[in-house]
Amino acid sequence: MGVFKIHPAIQTAALNVLDPKFPGLQGFANNKLWTDEWYQFSADKTTGLNNILAVDEATYNPKAKWGDNVGEGMGKLHPVSWYHNYDGGRSFYTALGHLPTVYSDESFLNHLYAGIFWAATGKK
Repeated sequence: MGVFKIHPAIQTAALNVLDPKFPGLQGFANNKLWTDEWYQFSADKTTGLNNILAVDEATYNPKAKWGDNVGEGMGKLHPVSWYHNYDGGRSFYTALGHLPTVYSDESFLNHLYAGIFWAATGKK
């Protein structure tokens, strides 16, 4: 994945599970609606990423403009969570979690725990 570029206003959108074998995603099945800041990222700078969650851009308005920085969305594949092996270790990332209320949501907490557990142990 690339680096953070921009995000539109906080909106509700549908999430798609891309890797149902990765643990902690049970609560996101069936295009769960989720409210968050939908980060847009620059072009890929890292190889070997395993995308596990994506936001469906057809379910929200991805357009944003901050001065000269303009975002039109990321297209058909807009990942918001992924993992990969890195330099002998493991890395997990989620772009979810910008609203305080999600920290009492069981599906989000399971997602965080599973990602941290995988990064710490390599076990799914």
